[in-house]
Amino acid sequence: MANHWNYHVYITIDVCGVFALFLSGAHNFIWWGLYCYPRMRTAVLVAYFLTAGACILIGLTAKNNVKRAIPMLVLLLLRFFVVLTRLILNSGSWWASINFLWMEALTFTGAFVNVMRIPEKWYHSIDPRMPGKFDYWLNSHNLMHILVAAAMTHYSVGAACDYLHFMQQTQCPA
Repeated sequence: MANHWNYHVYITIDVCGVFALFLSGAHNFIWWGLYCYPRMRTAVLVAYFLTAGACILIGLTAKNNVKRAIPMLVLLLLRFFVVLTRLILNSGSWWASINFLWMEALTFTGAFVNVMRIPEKWYHSIDPRMPGKFDYWLNSHNLMHILVAAAMTHYSVGAACDYLHFMQQTQCPA
């Protein structure tokens, strides 16, 4: 597809979708994870969204898949830091933190598979005009979407665990 006449438009839409996904879940993830630490929560939210703005600009102007992946990796590492902070502070639901760790692991694995073009880089057609074994089904992009869908399932379960945790808890620990 990289030689398609409209490839740049397709990849821009795809990158916008990835960043929209990163941004849409981050607020819940940070808000409830640092609920009992309002100053830290505000600082982390501001830092995340400012960093996200810079990452979006870099990601949308990148000329190859590795340069597009780096800003996404930065946001993933920032979210991973928030999960570790939650665990260290014992803030939010423990089960939510475990689900968020799974979410980050699946997201990273999906990004890695997509950037490294696994498995189609190992099973390509000898004739460049003919499709390879994985050009249509189960290629790296398909696998990335499957892994991200699984990650979003863990995100949803984690968000529900946090919600239930704070609905049962009447006040923050001193």
